[in-house]
Amino acid sequence: MPRGKRLNKDDRLRIIEAHKNGASTAALAREYGVSRWTVYRLVQRFEETGAVDLAFKRCGRKPKLTALQLLAVKEALAENPKASLQDIHDALKLPCTLRALYYIVKKHGFERGAAVEEPKQETPFPVWKGCAYLGRNY
Repeated sequence: MPRGKRLNKDDRLRIIEAHKNGASTAALAREYGVSRWTVYRLVQRFEETGAVDLAFKRCGRKPKLTALQLLAVKEALAENPKASLQDIHDALKLPCTLRALYYIVKKHGFERGAAVEEPKQETPFPVWKGCAYLGRNY
């Protein structure tokens, strides 16, 4: 079943202008070869957000930190470049783990005075240094 015509940005702007000037939703839908519902949603989105671009839903994993939290991390590192990740995490009350904060700092390339060290991961069981019975180190 065909999905209908895709509207480019110019067509979407023309539909918004025509609707402002009093054109009906049905007439605009016939003229541009789309459904009335498409015209209605386009006008509604424009009235709510002021945008005529396509509304894509974000797929995939959501970011751990918001843009404001990233900015706060950057400012905290600028004020005290030698601060540990634990200090920054506790001071800003970030909703992520230390390991996630480490990767965020590394990914965004925030400046640090000391080298960024990956947090040590504690293992719930003892780590064996070798196996004397087989004569091999694992």
